[in-house]
Amino acid sequence: MNNNLSVLDAGPASDPARLTWPVTLPLEIALGVPLDDVRAIYSIDDETWENFKYNEIFRKEILAYQEKLTEGGYSYKTKAQVQAEGLLLTSWNLIHDKDTPAAVKADLIKFTARLAGYDSQQKNNALDAGSASGFTININMGTPHNPTNLIEMEVQHLDQQHE
Repeated sequence: MNNNLSVLDAGPASDPARLTWPVTLPLEIALGVPLDDVRAIYSIDDETWENFKYNEIFRKEILAYQEKLTEGGYSYKTKAQVQAEGLLLTSWNLIHDKDTPAAVKADLIKFTARLAGYDSQQKNNALDAGSASGFTININMGTPHNPTNLIEMEVQHLDQQHE
């Protein structure tokens, strides 16, 4: 079995972030930038625009930005979120660049997986499998010199309680 991760050096790969539209396009539409200006900025031809215009996911993304902008305005958090999505391309390119040190690639991969929620999924799977014990609560209602009023309680994962 070959344990070499040469897939990263196999040549140009398709970045999943590039399979749709520019990350800032739905935001600019939600901000009310005139469509003719948006199409000119992104060099969107009529055929591409027709595809975007009727794409349910694209429309939902615009609506989501409109709601976010209505609730909180064009906040620092919204700007940072859009910027972070845009930086996925930089991350992808660094991970697939053969000159990027392995440690940097590993950190970027771990960071991306964490942002995608895969690390918390693994933790939840471990709890579901019963590999982690619950937690214990100790409440001492006495004084340090008289610890006779000690209450102990052990909480287990729901699946473990019925075994």
